[in-house]
Amino acid sequence: MSHTRPRIVVADEPGAPLHAAITILDDSRFDVVAIASSTEAAIDATLSLRAEVIVFGAAFGARAPLVSAARLGTTAPYARIVLVSDDTGDALVLAALEHGVAAVVGSARLTLDLATAVAQVHAGGRFIPSAAPLPAWSSRLERRHDLQLYRTDSHLVGAVGSYFATALDAGDSILAIASSSLLEALDGYVASYRFDPASLRAAGRYATLESATALAAICRNGVPDPALFAAAIDPLVERGLAASPRAAPRVTAFGQLAPILCDRGEVDAMVRLERIADTYAATRPVSALCAYSTECLGSDDTELAARIHHEHVTVVPADAPA
Repeated sequence: MSHTRPRIVVADEPGAPLHAAITILDDSRFDVVAIASSTEAAIDATLSLRAEVIVFGAAFGARAPLVSAARLGTTAPYARIVLVSDDTGDALVLAALEHGVAAVVGSARLTLDLATAVAQVHAGGRFIPSAAPLPAWSSRLERRHDLQLYRTDSHLVGAVGSYFATALDAGDSILAIASSSLLEALDGYVASYRFDPASLRAAGRYATLESATALAAICRNGVPDPALFAAAIDPLVERGLAASPRAAPRVTAFGQLAPILCDRGEVDAMVRLERIADTYAATRPVSALCAYSTECLGSDDTELAARIHHEHVTVVPADAPA
């Protein structure tokens, strides 16, 4: 993870959105080195100033930033693109990922998400408005360990439910480790996507584990242990892989263990658990999505939030404050 200030080119038409983006990035964490009013000017500034992040405003639409991402992939692979878009639907986000865009930020959430997105992509990660497209992304990285933030449980249920629905459509098996109440809610959400949870379980494509039970099983003397983690999770994953109808079987997993450790104030244990999960997902055909509440992490610029973001590839933002 880089600890230097990211050098940023902001590309947009003159007006309020451009001013807003510059204002958001005008703090001690970032260095806006150029402002461009065309894609060519943005690319030229990136190459001449060796900028690490380009923020393309919504005025460009989607196509120009996608083409720019492909060009920069060969001429300036160090540069990461953040696309601000009025359209944050799954199809647009998936197309952006496939073309090498590192982040998509909704225009309506510019103030909420832009700074976090820039910081995440500068650290080598990604930022997208929904986790739902991730299981459909054909260019999955070897390290597939992502983060879903949430303020309310209802938002979390919808976010994970749509993530699982995409995974099931892709032929993955699914694994959920969560509280009893969340597991029950997920059953209902999965069923609303025309899948029958009971049939999926019987076929081995849907496994669940209550979070407190799981945490007790993977800890040794109160500390998360990699051997115990593998011993507890491997049987569920192996059954899921055997049941997956994909040519290359895969398990898409969701875990919600952080609230328990957060309530105990065990920050180091939280980070240790994320590193264990990261290693596990990197060595098996498993995609992992972890959930953290904003109540636990605080705002996105806290030290704890930065540590947890760093342990994941893709960050998905929480629902907006009420």
